[in-house]
Amino acid sequence: MSDLIHITLCPKVNGFYRKNCLDRKCSLCGVGNFKLSPNESQSSSTVEWQKYEYITEKSKASRNFPPLTSTDQTGQSNQLKSLVQNLPVNHCICIHDYSENYRCVEKEEIQSNYFQRTECSIHVTVMHRHAILEYDGVDSTEEFPEIITEHFFVISPDLQHDNDFTKYVQKKVKEYLDSISYTVDHMHEFTDGCSSQYKSRHCLGSLSTAIPDFGYKTFHRNFFETSHAKGPQDAAGGFIKKTGGHICSTWQYKNTGVKKTIKPREITQTSNEEEVAQDTDILSEDISDLVSINSVVAVKTDDDNFDYYLMKISKGSHVLNSAESDSWGATYPPGFEVFRGHYYDKISDNDPLKYKLLKTKTALVPTKSLLYILADVDASYRITISEDTHLDILSVLDNLD
Repeated sequence: MSDLIHITLCPKVNGFYRKNCLDRKCSLCGVGNFKLSPNESQSSSTVEWQKYEYITEKSKASRNFPPLTSTDQTGQSNQLKSLVQNLPVNHCICIHDYSENYRCVEKEEIQSNYFQRTECSIHVTVMHRHAILEYDGVDSTEEFPEIITEHFFVISPDLQHDNDFTKYVQKKVKEYLDSISYTVDHMHEFTDGCSSQYKSRHCLGSLSTAIPDFGYKTFHRNFFETSHAKGPQDAAGGFIKKTGGHICSTWQYKNTGVKKTIKPREITQTSNEEEVAQDTDILSEDISDLVSINSVVAVKTDDDNFDYYLMKISKGSHVLNSAESDSWGATYPPGFEVFRGHYYDKISDNDPLKYKLLKTKTALVPTKSLLYILADVDASYRITISEDTHLDILSVLDNLD
């Protein structure tokens, strides 16, 4: 619109159009400055026009026309398979695709969180390359090729699936290949035809600088036929989202930034002079509230043959309404706060860190006997704890003594 206005007005003076030109009182400008085609400027009342019509053509049955899209898709699929099977040395294939945004879920959430869940972007790259002896344990040569297929994921809070995101993924792929000392001279990319992600003018502009940016000798991008880009990359993205949802819903996730798990001891605030705090100055937190169903915990025992017992929780901390006995003969009066679950037993004395679940007998354990929550142990039939976890539990016992 600004170009049309500029044609019908005189040039600006001091950054503004003159008022006479805007009021159409100027003899030097006006709509007469528009340059029209001969057909648009003619004054004849007769107008020539053309239109398309559908017609039915009868042909012999032997005259078949194969669908062009299907033919192209089949040829492109065969091309990709052949390239993977006969991948030259110093070549790499990357199949890129954006998975649908993952909506982060929680095991227990308030109602309002359903409408404002945090989302993240998942970009999937299926990478085909030659094996590296130092990294993969096997060498690949032209005579005996060994093709490695890897899945490369980029998970980001950036929800804009644009050219900048794609450029960042390409950068991370290059950094990974450099980290494993894999030399790439020729990069082959296969993507769908999404305009904002891979096919816009900005994306094609980035492709023009891909060779100097990443140091490749050649860079090829291939676009799948429309609606024919489904493949392993879609399955990989779905697997990541399904696994993430399952881990969150079963409370199997863990904080990778924490070097040690939580020690369920009362947290006591002492004075700055490092003196023992008086009863009136103690601020404590009941760690037993952190225990949930299917948690594995260590509890205190009076058995001289064991330092502690491991237990799988089937019901969290609760108060008994009446006197109750467990399968091991322990009886507790009404009003007693206990955990309910099943003990683990050592599989062998030769390997004291391996346990199996005694699921035929139910156990009741006082809440105050809780020592340690094994947050990084999956509550399965057979479990193995690390030596560091074992030492941490023993240190809790030492502090209690």
